[in-house]
Amino acid sequence: MMMIERRSLMTIALWKTAGWAVLALIAASVAVLWSWNTLAGDLFALPDMQFRHAFAVVLLTGILVTVFSFASRRRSHAA
Repeated sequence: MMMIERRSLMTIALWKTAGWAVLALIAASVAVLWSWNTLAGDLFALPDMQFRHAFAVVLLTGILVTVFSFASRRRSHAA
């Protein structure tokens, strides 16, 4: 009985963390979209960005930061 309750709490915590991660990803995408359309669109007369492009930029940035972070940790431990 105790194991079921513990697993249930872990599942709830996992979903809560996943929800916050998705919310942060959407918020960062909106911030990139707004800043690009405000700065680049108005100041430099560049084309406006769509939400899917901002989402892709945020996702790609997160992936690159993760990869380089793991690579630098691995290199520092190998030396």
